[in-house]
Amino acid sequence: MLLKQASAQNIHLEILRRAAFALSGGEDTYDLLTEHQNLWTAALGEGLVSNRLDLAQTYLLTRLRALPQNQIRGIDTLYLLSPSKEAADELVKIIRCQNSSTIIGPEDLPIGRFDDPTSCMIRFWWDEVSLDSQPDAPIMPIVNLDEQLASYETLQVKDACGQALYLELIRQRNFNAYDGEEIFAGLLALREHWNAVMLDALGVAYLDTEGHVLHKLQWLKAGWGLPDDNLYILAKGQSSAEILSQQPWPDTVKVIKCNRLNKFIDLAPEQCLVSMWWD
Repeated sequence: MLLKQASAQNIHLEILRRAAFALSGGEDTYDLLTEHQNLWTAALGEGLVSNRLDLAQTYLLTRLRALPQNQIRGIDTLYLLSPSKEAADELVKIIRCQNSSTIIGPEDLPIGRFDDPTSCMIRFWWDEVSLDSQPDAPIMPIVNLDEQLASYETLQVKDACGQALYLELIRQRNFNAYDGEEIFAGLLALREHWNAVMLDALGVAYLDTEGHVLHKLQWLKAGWGLPDDNLYILAKGQSSAEILSQQPWPDTVKVIKCNRLNKFIDLAPEQCLVSMWWD
């Protein structure tokens, strides 16, 4: 399947396949999901949703730090949307989680959050041991992103590096003043200034917790992608961050030194996080 023709759900399944649940397990989980597609309507790998902003930032920085090495890190939770409680019970039996699995139904969230009152959300959580740890051996081979961008029109999902997968999600997204094609082209033009980039909704996620994940799953089910409105760019240095922050794309932009943002993740001291937000 060509990456440019893949749905957001297909891309997120591929990200899930490569994820290191407790440094292993993404491939097995992917195989079970593809074998039992009748039991779920949307699937998403996330960091464990928390109302602690510092923990949410840790998951974000873990993901960004790993992308240049073509690793998918910072994902230790699988969220599924199932069409019924019976399907959810069956999934819990099939996907054996060593840490915890929880079924969340309409009665567990404020009224109206589920667009289908018969559906359920399931949360599987694997302890990733330490977000700051690194696997003993690469899970995926390191791939030259610039070479893949040069042949982007013919790039297959299975061959795409992790950063290319996240770039395609950036390209596909469109809302209000956010133009995915324009931002994708702009990021490629400024490629020398950044190490990693991804869309997320960090501010909303840590405030709304499980309700926000349900919102994401229901968008995936409808074929709309994800309702993310923040672009996070790991800039190579202060001067690169300033160049990125001067782009006309976002409504608001912030530049933050990574060592001032989070004490749990070690990053090169010169790197900066550029955060762009669209209303």
